Amino acid sequence: MLIIISLAGAALANNEAFKEAAVVKLCKLSANQKKVSLKVNADAQLSKTMLQGLAAFKTKLQVLATRQTQHPLAGSVLELATSKLYEQILISLEARIEKGTKATATASYAAGRIDEFVGLIALKTSGNRATNTCIEPTSGNDMADEQLADCQSSVLLKTAEAAQADTHVAAVAASDIPDDAATKGQSKSCLLTQDNGQQLISGQAVSPAIKFIDGFYAHTPTATWATARIKPIGDSPALSNAKTAATNLRSEPELPSIPIPTDEASLIQFLESPTAKNKIAEAIKELKELSTLPQNSQLTTELNTIFGEPTSNKSRPFTHELNALKFDVKTKGAQSKVAFFSLEEKQILQIIEKVVTDLRDQASKAEDAKCTVEAKEDKQKECEAIEQDTVCNAKKYCSYVKESDGTTKCKYNETKAKEKGVSVTQTQTTGGAAGEGVKCSDHKDQATCEKANEGNTTKVCGWEGENTNGSDKSGYKYRDFSFSINKKLALMVAAFMVW
Repeated sequence: MLIIISLAGAALANNEAFKEAAVVKLCKLSANQKKVSLKVNADAQLSKTMLQGLAAFKTKLQVLATRQTQHPLAGSVLELATSKLYEQILISLEARIEKGTKATATASYAAGRIDEFVGLIALKTSGNRATNTCIEPTSGNDMADEQLADCQSSVLLKTAEAAQADTHVAAVAASDIPDDAATKGQSKSCLLTQDNGQQLISGQAVSPAIKFIDGFYAHTPTATWATARIKPIGDSPALSNAKTAATNLRSEPELPSIPIPTDEASLIQFLESPTAKNKIAEAIKELKELSTLPQNSQLTTELNTIFGEPTSNKSRPFTHELNALKFDVKTKGAQSKVAFFSLEEKQILQIIEKVVTDLRDQASKAEDAKCTVEAKEDKQKECEAIEQDTVCNAKKYCSYVKESDGTTKCKYNETKAKEKGVSVTQTQTTGGAAGEGVKCSDHKDQATCEKANEGNTTKVCGWEGENTNGSDKSGYKYRDFSFSINKKLALMVAAFMVW
C-alpha cells in the first residue's frame, strides 16, 4: 500500500512531469500492440477459406476419374497441383501461427505495462490537468481524456480494423518510443519524480529502483533528472520482446492469395495465378517424369497440350469442357443432372459409390472367368492320343470314328460333349473314366487351379493368360484382372477419403 506524505522544506529540482506528446506516443504504441492479434486472426481466416476451397475443388476433381474426357491428363495435373498448394498453405500457416502466437502474447503483455503506467501518471484529483502534476499538457493547463483512450484495455476487443492488421504489426516492429529528452517536462510536483521518489514510501528513499514498463522508466534512489530515466527499448524486456516478435512475424512470407475454382471464370484465374501455375508446373514434371521443371515457353507448351490453347479471354477448351460436364445423381429419389461446379459432397460420394459398385461387379465377373477350361484344341489332342475304341467312347467328349480313307481314330465330338453336359467349366475325373466334374472357377488361386490337372492326360483347367502348354509363366502377362480393378478402386476411395 502506497502512503503519500509531503515533506516540509524545500523540494529538490527533480520533480518534473511527463510531456503529453510522449505519453500519447506510448498509448499509440499500446494500441498497436493490442491489435497484433488481428493479424494472426486474419491469417487464420484466410488460410481456412483457402484450405476449405482447395479441399472442395480437389474433391470435385475425383469424379473426373469416372468420365472419359478430351483432356485426360488435366484432372490429374490439377489434383496434384491442388494437393501441393494445400500443403504449402498448411506449412506457411504453421509457421505464422507459431510466430503470431509469440507476437500476440508479448505485444499484449507490453501493452498492459504501458497502460498501467499511463493510468498511474494520468490520475488527477479534480478539475483540469493543472491539478495533476505528472502530465504536462502540450498547450494550456489541460488535455482531453480522449488523448489517452488508446491506453484503455477495450482497444484489445476492437476488430473493425482487421483489414489494416499488418500495419499494426509493422508499428510494433518499429516500436517508435519517446526518448528521455522528449519525455521530461517542466518542474512540477509529481510524486513519482519528486525528491528521488521519497514521497512514495513514507518519505524514505526508494530501494530498490522503481521500474515502470519493465525498465523503460527507471528511478533509482540517488538519480535525478540529470541522469536519463527514460531508457532505450533494449532496457525494457517487455517492449524489446514485443518488438522482436513482431519483426519475426513480419519476416515470414505472406500467405499466397489463390483464386479458388468455383466456376469456369475462377478456374481460368486459377490457371493464370503465378502461385498456382508454379504448382501446376511441379505436377506436370512429376506426372510426365520430366528431367527439369517446365518453365517459360516449355511450360506454355505443356499447358496448351494438357488444357488446350487459351482464347482471347484466357479460357481454354478444358475449362469449357469442365463447365459443361453434368453428372447423374439422385435427389430425393429422383434422377437429375448436376453440373461439375455445382456438385455437393454427398452427390460426389453417390457418384463414386456407383463407380465402386460397378467396378466390384466387374471384378466378380473377372474372378469367375479367371480359372477356365482349356481350349477345345486341348480336348482334341487328348482324344487323338487314345488308341483303344472302348476307352475313347467312354469319354463324354470323345468318339471312335472311321475316316474316309478307311482308318479309324479317336476324335473330339462336340455334339456328344453337349449331349453329355460337358461344359467349359466341367472337368473329367482322374484315370480317364467319366465322372462328376468340378467348376474350374471354384479355384481362386493358381496353385489350386493347376492341381486340378493332376492325373489327367492333358490339362482340364488353366490359369487365365497362360499358354496351353503351361510354358508362359514369366511375368504372368495375363495378370489378375480383378486385382487390378480392386486396386484402382482402393486408390480412388483412399484418395477421396483423405479429404
